[in-house]
Amino acid sequence: MKVWPRRFPTLLIASEFAHNPQKLAEKVYSGRMGNVNPGDGYKYRGRGPIQTTGHDGYKAASEATGLDLLANPAPVSQPEVGFKVAAADWKKIGANQLADARQFKTLTIRINGGLTNYDQRLAYYERALRVLPEDLLLASSPTASAEPVPTGDNSVSDVHDQVAASLDVAADPNKNNVVTH
Repeated sequence: MKVWPRRFPTLLIASEFAHNPQKLAEKVYSGRMGNVNPGDGYKYRGRGPIQTTGHDGYKAASEATGLDLLANPAPVSQPEVGFKVAAADWKKIGANQLADARQFKTLTIRINGGLTNYDQRLAYYERALRVLPEDLLLASSPTASAEPVPTGDNSVSDVHDQVAASLDVAADPNKNNVVTH
């Protein structure tokens, strides 16, 4: 109800879908994001670090990676594939530029399609920035306009590129570190 209040306006309606991921996925994803066949909602449910979702999302992921993720979407849950998909999506939506310009709200919309749980996402983002180099700190107010884009080895895009480059070495295919909602 909290995540999809329009789809589940009452506890009674929501309880019909509790503990039934197939039924839930069909309810929330059928008829959208390219899902047209029965079972597509569950087959193309959110997977991987960027939560690739929908037939259209998996089609784009297939094109970006050269893997047939439409026939077999499960590998997106594996770190080595999931992060390749996430990195391709990140590049496609121009996320480095948005991150460097501190356009977190726009970046959230581009990745997630909306602002569901935005305050929580912003809190996580600000917390993450506290552990990064000092020149990556946000302006004192989360509603402040974008700071000047940092340059040099510690810009958000430089850090992202360093992390992305290390994924080929660091990915452990035996672990399934999938974010779920």
